Amino acid sequence: MPSSFLVDDLPQVRGYTVEWVDAEGFILSRRNHLYESADLKPPFKLLATYPAGYQGLLSHSRLFQRLFRFLYYNVIKLADERLFVTFQKNVGLFEAGKFVPLSGLVRPARILRGACAVDSAGHLYFGEYISNPDRGVIRVYHLAPGARHLEVVHQFQPGTIRHVHGLYHDPYDRSI
Repeated sequence: MPSSFLVDDLPQVRGYTVEWVDAEGFILSRRNHLYESADLKPPFKLLATYPAGYQGLLSHSRLFQRLFRFLYYNVIKLADERLFVTFQKNVGLFEAGKFVPLSGLVRPARILRGACAVDSAGHLYFGEYISNPDRGVIRVYHLAPGARHLEVVHQFQPGTIRHVHGLYHDPYDRSI
């Protein structure tokens, strides 16, 4: 079950964000690092690090993180144990702790927090969230289980919408 919340009320995890919760435990983020924990008690085990370059040096400032949106927007544990992540406008997977960018994205786009859908068969979907003042084409993407390439599964025609706020899976009728 995806979850994302600041845990500043718990002193042992102050400054971290809980990105994912399931029966196995928690995935937390801090700057460009992901950690895992069974019980939210430190020390946390480093799981993966998004390659941030020089921005990583500046990321110690909370102001910098917020100004430049230097954060994870989505961390989703897939059935095959890979992590689907969106960091700033970058979309990719962590496989064995290494970041692998996904191919097939037509242009950089932010994906709002919690706005990705995973259906009961493990297929992941998300839409483009860009400024788009001219109301150009907006795409919906699909990532098949085990894949590293995004497929465009729907395009909203020019003039119809500005961007996609989110896609969500309905577990009752199994639709997106």
